[in-house]
Amino acid sequence: MKRKLFILTGLLLFVILLIFLLHFNYKKIDSNGINSDKYKLDLSQTLSAMSNIINGKMIKNLNKVLPDSIDIIGKKTILFIYTGYDCNTCVSKGYKLLKEIDSSKNNFDIFIIPSQARVGLDLINYKYSGKVYEDDNKIILNELNHCYTPLLVLINSKKEIISSYFITPFDTADSNNKFLKEIL
Repeated sequence: MKRKLFILTGLLLFVILLIFLLHFNYKKIDSNGINSDKYKLDLSQTLSAMSNIINGKMIKNLNKVLPDSIDIIGKKTILFIYTGYDCNTCVSKGYKLLKEIDSSKNNFDIFIIPSQARVGLDLINYKYSGKVYEDDNKIILNELNHCYTPLLVLINSKKEIISSYFITPFDTADSNNKFLKEIL
């Protein structure tokens, strides 16, 4: 009898402990089972480090994707690099940022460089009619060590990356505006 009571008490304490732990951890974990705040912080730190790595880097093989007839000497040039595997929300945010940059009257050359994407469908869905040059061989992504995409980069006439902005589902208007102020 004592043994059954001991087992029952232990089981009851275990259930109470389990409920207690689930209750306090529930607010930190989203529907996908991911600790959202920690994930956002980790992603932010990773992208910041990645940005430090690629800023200043020269894109030597840009002419293998863009036609030779395109002259970027002396011009501000924005590249929007993404793949067909990026989240639709992120790609949509990228196209919206391109529209803002386009409407800024700052005389940017803007080139969209998708890799393995449905470009025609994307241009229709995101209502954009800019210049698109597909990079199905991932020449640019290889040169940037397969960094996170989608990505907006500002390059100078030497094809060096001056500024970069990685687009995530967690972006806010503040982070978008910070990038826009930096390049405009």
